[in-house]
Amino acid sequence: MSFFFPVCAKMLFMSNHNFRRPLSRETIKYIAILAMTCNHAALALLPASSAARVALTDIGYFTAITMCFFLTEGYSYTRSVKNYASRLLVSGLLAEIPFCVVRGSFAFDMMFTLLICLGVLCICDRVPDLTQKVLLILLLAFLSGFCDWGALPVLFVLLFRFSRGKRHLEAASFCVGALAQFFSELAGNWSSSVSGTAAARSALFASLPLLASGAVILCLYSGRRAERFRTFHKWFFYFYYPAHLALLACCRLLLSRTP
Repeated sequence: MSFFFPVCAKMLFMSNHNFRRPLSRETIKYIAILAMTCNHAALALLPASSAARVALTDIGYFTAITMCFFLTEGYSYTRSVKNYASRLLVSGLLAEIPFCVVRGSFAFDMMFTLLICLGVLCICDRVPDLTQKVLLILLLAFLSGFCDWGALPVLFVLLFRFSRGKRHLEAASFCVGALAQFFSELAGNWSSSVSGTAAARSALFASLPLLASGAVILCLYSGRRAERFRTFHKWFFYFYYPAHLALLACCRLLLSRTP
């Protein structure tokens, strides 16, 4: 796993130099949305054994850690955590049935994962007793295991919560997140009776998008919102998420009925 550490050092070196980083928060979110759409389209439309499906699914892993980073950032800026949570909940409820159709099995969709992560951040700030805090976070991590992305996003938001504003720690957080993804995928591949070399290679490819997210955010993110159409950008994802899943679910159902 030594390849992680040069990447981490490179991201840290670049992020400490003064140059204009070109990407706004919204631009990176749109990249994450595109990666997510590739993942969902692969699940809905491509056969499980397809190499293209595996590649597009891996690309989608860019989204999870990216959204967790911006959730942590958004939590620190939001005027109302209640309203933030309400938007996630409504979008999640609208997307749930299409998501299960696209996935082909039951799980709570990504908005519920982000809602749980928002709860983790609230617990970190609002529960003073350490024992209660740890137990509540463990409970939310357990619940997150029934959601899209599993329990790893809880780890991601905790890493970003405690590294916020410290570039070297943020770089390390992305590397730790990629390592966690690697070992999670490796365990899953081995449990599926995949050979050791193939399992390690598959896990490596699944973890690289998390490092790519770190490189984009640490080296290219300006730390600012888009200057125009802020209201549109704010609401786009909440509408796009259930809408694209509904479209993909319809396509999957139509394809399943095609002789």
